[in-house]
Amino acid sequence: MTGYFYEQAGLLLADKVDARFQEMAEFLKTAPYSGVKIRNNVDESYRKLIVPHFPFILLYQYIKENSNICILRVLHTSRQITSTF
Repeated sequence: MTGYFYEQAGLLLADKVDARFQEMAEFLKTAPYSGVKIRNNVDESYRKLIVPHFPFILLYQYIKENSNICILRVLHTSRQITSTF
């Protein structure tokens, strides 16, 4: 994904995006329930988290049994499918 930003906007933005996603991954390790439960899903392990200062939403699953976090998708907020989640 950062390759796309590098091609479209240069190294500075690509580095910022990469750093922010790394920060979000570290944050989720310490606070896996910080995201909002995904709508229309009874399974509480599926959640979404807005990436601050960037137009992205992380869809992830927290697997409590082994404390794993799986990033399922990264959605741009301009996409209309975000209302589904």
